[in-house]
Parts: sequence; C-alpha cells; structure tokens
Amino acid sequence: MSFIIRRLNKSFDSLEVFKEFNIAFPENRVTCILGPSGCGKTTLLNIISGTVKPDSGEFSGLAGKRISYIYQEPRLLPWKTVIGNIEFVLKDVYPKRERKEQANRFMETVGLVEFAGFYPGQLSGGMKQRVAIARAFAYPSDILLMDEPFKSIDMELRESLVREFKNLWAADQRTVILVTHDREEALSAGHEIYILTGPPAALAERVIVTE
Repeated sequence: MSFIIRRLNKSFDSLEVFKEFNIAFPENRVTCILGPSGCGKTTLLNIISGTVKPDSGEFSGLAGKRISYIYQEPRLLPWKTVIGNIEFVLKDVYPKRERKEQANRFMETVGLVEFAGFYPGQLSGGMKQRVAIARAFAYPSDILLMDEPFKSIDMELRESLVREFKNLWAADQRTVILVTHDREEALSAGHEIYILTGPPAALAERVIVTE
C-alpha cells in the first residue's frame, strides 16, 4: 500500500513552499526526489518525519509507520563504536543478543565488520555515512528517509555507497524516499523519480526507471 499526501500547504513567513501539493509514494520501492535547492525537498522529508508541521494537508497510509532518517551528515554518537552506534537504535526493539546479531548482519552487508570497534573520529566521511546507512536499515522502520546522504562524498566512493545501499534494500525491502540533486544518482538508486520545481513546489515530471 502506498502512502499519499494530498493538498499539502506549508509556508515559512512569506515563503510559500507547498501550495495544494499532491504526491504518492509506492510501498517497498525507492522513490527519488530530484530538484533544485529551495524547491522543498528537505521540507517534505521533515513533514513526513513529523519534525516540521504542515499548515494543512491530508496524509493517507502514514499513521503508525516507523520512520528512519539519514541526513547529509552522518550524526553518529562519537562516544560509541561502530557496532555501538548500530545497536543503540535497536535497544528498545530487540533483546541484547539479537541486537548484536542484527548489527553484525548489516555491518557485514556494507563491509564494516573489521571496523566494528572503531569510533567515529577514527573513520573517514564515507565510512561514517556507511555506518549511518547500516544503522538506518538495522532499525525495523517501515519508511526510510534519505536527505542527500551521498552529497559530500567523492564520485568513486558515492558509486560504491549507492551499490551498498541497493544491496541493503534488496535484502530488506522497504519504502525509501531519497532526496538528491544528482540525476545519475537518482537513476542508479531509484525505481521512480519525481522531479520538482519551485517554490512553491510543483511536480514537473515523473520518471519510471527501467532495469
């Protein structure tokens, strides 16, 4: 079942970001949102996550859904190791033994097992984002929001991380909304792409990605 947003309105002072905006996200697919800076991409993710309240709008299929969020910067806990960061989000979900099993499973998928005991300060930017992606998938969310998680990473590493993201998704499919400014990244990672213009945000084009 997809979740649908209808007649979304949101303004910040005099800036109208959304005006009667409509969009739908298919379940267990990767939907990419592509568009210029300031068109409302991040605001849309924040509204979906509940960190920003809309002025008005109708939301179908979102109630009760568990949400994970991956930001542009990794936002790891600096006092916890790689495995500790992943286990931390699972502490209210699984008993201790299962937490470790889950953490190891996702670390293995993205090649982090040998770095399990490292702290964030010992990792490169790309490695930190790899931990953040593994952590987000380890948490049993229904919806995963990704706000340009590969933006500040060089091209070669970005392609590697996108491949690892796709492997994680293939092994544990869920609804993903990935915001990006990079068309090639969207074509590589997504099943469909919404191209936005604005503000106020408008859906300019919908692209279905073929394998």
